[in-house]
Amino acid sequence: MRQLTYTLFVVVCLISWNAISAGETDQDVFSEQIEFKSIKLGEKRTFHIKLPASYYTNTEKNYPVLYVLDGDRLKAFAEFTQGFLASKQHIPEMIIVSILNTGERTRDFSPYFRYNNKENSGASHFLAFLKEELVPLISKTYRASDYRILAGHSKSGLFVYHSLIKEPELYRARFAFSPSLHHTPKLQQDLKDFLKSSSQINGFLYTNVGGNEFFKIKDGFEFAKHSFSQYPKNGLRVIFDHNEYDGHQSTPNIGFHNAFKSLYQPHKLSSGYRTLSYSQIVAHFEDVSLEFGQSIFPGISELESMQRYYFSTEPDVTVLKKIHRVMNYYYPNEEGNNNGLFYINWLNNGASTSFDYSQAKPDESVLLDLAYTKAIKSDFNTALFVIELAIKSYPDSYKPIEYKAQLLERMGDKKEALLFYNKALKLNSKKGAELVEFYKRKIKQLKSNTVSRASN
Repeated sequence: MRQLTYTLFVVVCLISWNAISAGETDQDVFSEQIEFKSIKLGEKRTFHIKLPASYYTNTEKNYPVLYVLDGDRLKAFAEFTQGFLASKQHIPEMIIVSILNTGERTRDFSPYFRYNNKENSGASHFLAFLKEELVPLISKTYRASDYRILAGHSKSGLFVYHSLIKEPELYRARFAFSPSLHHTPKLQQDLKDFLKSSSQINGFLYTNVGGNEFFKIKDGFEFAKHSFSQYPKNGLRVIFDHNEYDGHQSTPNIGFHNAFKSLYQPHKLSSGYRTLSYSQIVAHFEDVSLEFGQSIFPGISELESMQRYYFSTEPDVTVLKKIHRVMNYYYPNEEGNNNGLFYINWLNNGASTSFDYSQAKPDESVLLDLAYTKAIKSDFNTALFVIELAIKSYPDSYKPIEYKAQLLERMGDKKEALLFYNKALKLNSKKGAELVEFYKRKIKQLKSNTVSRASN
């Protein structure tokens, strides 16, 4: 293939991604708009690049790339939704490439002319532009992984289907919002023939339609849905989403959210830790890794949340043992594994002086939370037992000492409480001034009460 010559006129500007929810800090995000001389299209094309917030700090990481057709209109939907969900760790960060239109949407996106079903070469040229020019340029210029997503709406949603039929391996995931499949009956037949003849298609396809759309668009949606149910393909996850209260112009808004969440849903197991066996859990993540073309592990925060739930909310030693085994498999050197071991031993042994907890040293917060839970239920003996474990495990920390002082005060043992408040003050004397003042007030109060009782 002959060497392609690229002419790039790059305008670079640093912009600030305003935090979506109150309390989040602003993140600097790199953004640039590029004008590109396409040989395949014989014209200049403009596209906008949005890089992830961590792009310049996590310099060893490669990112999936979302290619957004109809970038003039869909760019804001894509960037807002992706940024919000990534900030909540629901989906990964990614590079977003929004391709702006030239006013020739029918030429670029419709593989056939609407009224005579004759082939339109413009769509083929646009697909060649993506495959042979834009995708290689993004891969060369940025730290882009091989996982690519293509998104389009209406006519560009129609093109998303065209890309699946003609270049199924070019993108691993596709979002088609209200695709205008009714414009080209010939493409509908192409889709059915493609599904009939293809033995294996890998990836993900999301298609939605609004309840308040033109009935012909709904007909095209139902045709595609029926075709995929008639000729299901192993390796291809397909979601057909009916958004009852949306019209044609609003389906991309809800569509990006639902498509992202559906695409990355397998990254989280949730209730699967209870219903699946250990080997099934490992097999699940092996399948997910195969689908996404990279190693996908269960998130450590998800595993820790599941551990806490099956310890405190719905105690289940069997599930805890399974999750602990999963933790050890994926994160063998993680200190948090001790939490799982402690949870299991506690449910089996409780506040037993005959059991040695020294090998299961959980996080300090785990012990303090357990002690607090027992104290508010007036199970003071168990709370004291747990606090003693915390003091023994974290002898240089003031927090277990403070917890014991508060617990003794609540139990009515003012003399011992005074002793432990003094110990906490001594450990914390050079740290937070506000906490020191709190200890001093408690000590003064307890001394006053003690003197008052003695004089009486």
